[in-house]
Amino acid sequence: MPERTQMHISPITDDAWRALESEAHHVLTSALTARQLVTLRGPFGRARAAVNLGRLRDPWTEGDVQYALRDVLPLTELRVELSLARRELDALSRGAKVVDIEPLTSAARALARAEDRAVYRGLPRASIVGLTQQGASESLELPASPSSYPRVIANAVRLLRERGTPGPYRLVLSGAHHERLLGHLSDYPAGKRVAQLITPPLLSSPELRGGLVLGHRDAFEMTLGEDFTMSIKHYDAERVTLELTESMTYRTLDPGAVIRLEDATANN
Repeated sequence: MPERTQMHISPITDDAWRALESEAHHVLTSALTARQLVTLRGPFGRARAAVNLGRLRDPWTEGDVQYALRDVLPLTELRVELSLARRELDALSRGAKVVDIEPLTSAARALARAEDRAVYRGLPRASIVGLTQQGASESLELPASPSSYPRVIANAVRLLRERGTPGPYRLVLSGAHHERLLGHLSDYPAGKRVAQLITPPLLSSPELRGGLVLGHRDAFEMTLGEDFTMSIKHYDAERVTLELTESMTYRTLDPGAVIRLEDATANN
């Protein structure tokens, strides 16, 4: 991650390409959060087009013959283009430690956020229903004061246990709530109390407004066709245009394994 492709037409040396791969891997690893909460299937390769749902839909009859379509969840391709100056790539190949590859960093961060957004908030055109959209899930309010977070999260864990949802139990918060929790100072900080209720790490995502408490990852499934791949689109004497790509989909297998944490201050 990311996989190497199209090196036979590359104006980028092996050393420079490895440096780009390392930077992209670092950004993706730090930015992706949803993958730490779900069961990951794949990658199965670029040819994988859909997930079999095991059901039939839209039946009809013509004469003595009955027809029906096999129901599937299609994979969606996510792509982000970026452009790097060849002088910076040349400097990389010479061993320079300070180079301008910010466009790669930004592209990797954008692709990571797009994947997390699909899992957390859904992607209707791709038939992805996000974790915050699960109709069967219950919601609790996160109050303004982080000192009350442990009580709310303890209630969420209790609700999951009462439903028979196994752990380990995971927590992901919005950036603002995550900051408030870790910044709470007292004789017994809220962050320390929360850590006793959930399985680490305590995650944060900019794609959430409140948070989520989730049961065992087997209730959540992400399928990868092509994992993050970096390839060359085209180049000229001044710049090289690259593309970061992945194909994925997501589904919640047990909506009851989700407790939504709503921001109590959102409407104030």
